[in-house]
Amino acid sequence: MRVTLKASLTAIMLTSVAAVPLATATTMLTADAAYAKSEKSQGKGSEKSGAAKSKSGKSASAKSKGKSTQSASTGGEGGLSGFLGKLTGKDKKAARAGSSSASGKVKVAKADPMHPSNLGNMNGALNSSPNAMLAHIRNGNYNGPVGHLAAFAVARRGVEGAQDVLDLENSYAALDAEIALTDYADLQAYLDAKAGDEPNEAVDLAAAAVDLNEDSELAEGLQEQLNLALDNAGFKDLDTYEAAVTGAELNSEIESKLAELGYDPETKTFSVQRPDEDDVAVATGALEAEETATSSILAYWNKSGVAPETEAPLLHALQDKVDANAEAIDMAVGTPEVDEELDLEEDEELVDCEDGVEACENVDGVLDELAVVE
Repeated sequence: MRVTLKASLTAIMLTSVAAVPLATATTMLTADAAYAKSEKSQGKGSEKSGAAKSKSGKSASAKSKGKSTQSASTGGEGGLSGFLGKLTGKDKKAARAGSSSASGKVKVAKADPMHPSNLGNMNGALNSSPNAMLAHIRNGNYNGPVGHLAAFAVARRGVEGAQDVLDLENSYAALDAEIALTDYADLQAYLDAKAGDEPNEAVDLAAAAVDLNEDSELAEGLQEQLNLALDNAGFKDLDTYEAAVTGAELNSEIESKLAELGYDPETKTFSVQRPDEDDVAVATGALEAEETATSSILAYWNKSGVAPETEAPLLHALQDKVDANAEAIDMAVGTPEVDEELDLEEDEELVDCEDGVEACENVDGVLDELAVVE
């Protein structure tokens, strides 16, 4: 019969322990007998002294015995309990447990919103292979954790540039609002008034002649010619003509909005043209789709409402995963892939991940190995 080394050592120690009380008792009896004999030989005069010594000896012996017993019972260093603890490895287990509890690593890890135990079914979505997400996109399968991630990815990629379109439209709308506060019918009316009318050569020559001959006999006849020129040009007097040619007073608010839109007065064009209604409609729809996909994946998350403080980190992690695979997602959108082996079931379920388990989801019949970070 084979016996392990640890079991043998334990048996030897138990035998040694059993022998210790016997040896101790023998020693104490021998010492008492010798002391009693010596006490008789010394007589009555030394009896009190011997009694005092005996009493002192008993007291010291009791203290020593109590201390020894206490050390053995508490398992102090060098004691039986301590030796057995080292022999069986219990001291190392206790040290590891104490160290783990003292450091708080376990508690801190599980308190982390992105710890696998706090992610639920989104753990599989976050750690799944990008190819699984792309396969769902190509096949239009938006069920299950990876399917919801695929829908979120399509919506996020579709929204690229949409906000820029709406921001541009909002800038033009703000310009329209400023013009509406004036007497101008529209932007073009303001720009025409600001630019002024083209100078009229007949009016300019007649006005110059009047100025040169203001004190001469010709002044009256020249003034009549000027009035005729103004009438032909459509102005009631010279002041009205000059105001029209000079241009209307600038509106600071309108000018500010024009500058924001990159308006060039020389070419009378904008750096970026106003988006048409179709562009605005497409951009608006894209933003609404992203909002819907975001709400959908958060609602599908089985931890939703349990740990609301994890929503923001989770959403950022999902966005980062999509952004990291942006080019591949753009290529997968609109390119359906028919493959009999990729028969994804609508009721695809995610296997709950336990701490330390690295394989959490079976997608497309292929086990995705997930890198779960403790």
